[in-house]
This record gives sequence, C-alpha cells and structure tokens, in this order.
Amino acid sequence: MGPATIAAAAWLAAALVLIMINSGIGMILPPMGIVTFLTASIAGVSAGMAFRAVMPYAAALKLELLLLVLV
Repeated sequence: MGPATIAAAAWLAAALVLIMINSGIGMILPPMGIVTFLTASIAGVSAGMAFRAVMPYAAALKLELLLLVLV
C-alpha cells in the first residue's frame, strides 16, 4: 500500500465518522427525532419532556461535530 492509498483510507474513515455523528444528531433532534419519539413512547412521557431531556446531549454532540470538522 502506497502513501496515496493510506491517505485515501484515512479520509474515508474521517468522513464516515462525521456521517455517523451527524446521523446520530439527526435521529434525536426534531423534526424527525425518531429515537426520541420512540424512547418517549416506551417511557410513557410526553415528547416535549423527552426532547427537553435530550437537549444537553444534543448540544454536546453538535459541539463534538463542530470540533471534528474544524480540527
């Protein structure tokens, strides 16, 4: 494996990490928020209460994504 192949693999791995983090954010935040709606349904709480509870985690994920993109 040459240096170009290794560099391409590193870029692919970095892109896949960013895609996974971004997908995770999309699954917990409105308007879709499928995971949060499902969790609220199972826990027997309102969706609004569940979204309020998940906001600190969503903020941390957004900060992580921002740092990974900029660094």
